[in-house]
Amino acid sequence: MKQVIIFFLLLQTIVLNGQNVIDDVFSASSKVGQEIILEGTIQSLYYAHQSQGKPLFINIDLPHYKNPLTVVIFKDYRMPFYITEDMEGQRVRISGKVLKNGDYKPSIILKDPTQLMMLTELDEG
Repeated sequence: MKQVIIFFLLLQTIVLNGQNVIDDVFSASSKVGQEIILEGTIQSLYYAHQSQGKPLFINIDLPHYKNPLTVVIFKDYRMPFYITEDMEGQRVRISGKVLKNGDYKPSIILKDPTQLMMLTELDEG
């Protein structure tokens, strides 16, 4: 298990090389079309089970209605992620491309568990 964790830490280090970590959702939302790394605290989780694609919204630092950026995992990609309500209040690192679809706010769509890292795991490691 430690080998797997070390592998993912090395992979994350390679990905981080040359990229600045953003710790502000307002700055992150202005990076449309760019690959970014965002660090923040999970403020809330919301599973929209009646919406198309059954998205799970991860609100970083601010509630959804005040947040300029949406982080989302759609049903088709959710299986390998381990997301629980007790993650609220935890610091995370999110990586991905900031997308803009029509009138919706900018978003990062998570498709791979390596895009979501709990920072508390790094601190304990």
